[in-house]
Amino acid sequence: MAFSSSNPLSSSERILKASREHALENTGVFAVKGACSKAGIMLGLCLLSVIVTYAQLASGSSLSAVVMIGALIGSMAAYFAGLIVPGIAMVCGPVYAVCEGVLLGSFSSYVDSRFGKGLSIYALIGTVSIAGIIFAGYTSGFFKVTEKLKSIVITMGFALFVTYLANFILGFWGDNFTSITDVSLLGFAINIVSLAIGCFYLMIDFDEVYNLDGNADKRYEWVWGMGFLASVVWVYIEILKLLVKISTLLNGDD
Repeated sequence: MAFSSSNPLSSSERILKASREHALENTGVFAVKGACSKAGIMLGLCLLSVIVTYAQLASGSSLSAVVMIGALIGSMAAYFAGLIVPGIAMVCGPVYAVCEGVLLGSFSSYVDSRFGKGLSIYALIGTVSIAGIIFAGYTSGFFKVTEKLKSIVITMGFALFVTYLANFILGFWGDNFTSITDVSLLGFAINIVSLAIGCFYLMIDFDEVYNLDGNADKRYEWVWGMGFLASVVWVYIEILKLLVKISTLLNGDD
């Protein structure tokens, strides 16, 4: 994921610049309601994909490696295509949502079967609750998004990206310094910091959508919605990982 701005897909500065450079006549104007509806469509597609995937795995079936690799590649390709060519986000968004749903459904099924049923539901409830609290706090003026905050979040996000990349590379030699079941202080710290960054991205997403209202091309409603979905997915995954750590700590699983 690129960290050149808050959430690269929902950054108002990038969208406004692209909108000015590639403006089309009669496309309409970006609106909060429209952006939220696009985000709702993608969230719905993602959730449907999660349910179908989870149900298939729960019934005893398995997903082939081809499907999983295809979902991973499709997710990444759609995300970066939407980032590089925002005008096609209306196509990339649904593709990204469905592919993410397959990956999340598989991960959620694995977690529930390995560490205890219900953890994925708790993670979903936690994600919805956090998003609701952040939205209420932002719209009430309790949470303020400043340029300094954005800069800090960008820096922390990049540092986290480097940390996860290093952990992934070291894994080839069996030298991971953290894992999903790592209940050390470092393991919990990385997980909690990552969750906090995801929450800040959600807050910035809410700020971006109001900055774009009436100031950008309507096509970019899909771009913002796609970035918002990416932030929601991030928060969900980090909550689920945190629940796994807590379950491992309480039950003594390896």
